[in-house]
Amino acid sequence: MDVCRFGNVYMSGEKDNVRTAFASHNLLPDLFFIGAIIVDSMAEEIWNQLEDGTLQNAANLTNPDQVASLSNWLVEL
Repeated sequence: MDVCRFGNVYMSGEKDNVRTAFASHNLLPDLFFIGAIIVDSMAEEIWNQLEDGTLQNAANLTNPDQVASLSNWLVEL
């Protein structure tokens, strides 16, 4: 399942649109996921995408350590 979340709307394939737009300029954005409620199936998908390099970072907003880690990562970009 290839899904990006914007607000309360899941937009299938949006990740590919973003990558295509940047690719025309020889750029590759760092993609990340932030969620407040992450069910087990979504957590597994996020983990798989982190392992295969599709996503560069992810955080659960209910976990302060993950929010801090993501914040540090964003500052270092």
